Amino acid sequence: MLFRAADVAWVHVPYSGGAPVVTSLLSGQIAALILPEAVLNPHRAAGKLRVLATSGSQRSPLMPEVASFVEQGYPELSVMEWFAFYMSGEVPQTTIDLASQSVRDATAQPELVRAFAALGMTAASSTPTELTTRIAAEKRVWERVIRDAEIRVQ
Repeated sequence: MLFRAADVAWVHVPYSGGAPVVTSLLSGQIAALILPEAVLNPHRAAGKLRVLATSGSQRSPLMPEVASFVEQGYPELSVMEWFAFYMSGEVPQTTIDLASQSVRDATAQPELVRAFAALGMTAASSTPTELTTRIAAEKRVWERVIRDAEIRVQ
């Protein structure tokens, strides 16, 4: 998405995790990377790297001085990492409903909200129906990105 929006030719270099790629960035072996802000924030705070943009629709609470891609004129680059809690389709609906309510209750706890915020994350929850809708919307976006970029499994 970024490469197409910015009309820049880049080369994707796969790494086996965050630590090796950050090491390569800090040592000058690579010029840029995209990783979760909590991984990069200590290096940014120490002045070892400069963050050019964040991918959310708004500025990050961890890096309020860094403008988002959206603010910098790339409205299609509003991408957020998110996680979901899944259960087998064989689980009774009453158990699914109870688990869903438990997750909603947990994500409303101030202690968890603060812990997530310290990592640059927002504690949030949804209903199973809302999650299904979100997954369908994300699938449409990423199917288009994959098709337009002609990404193939290697």
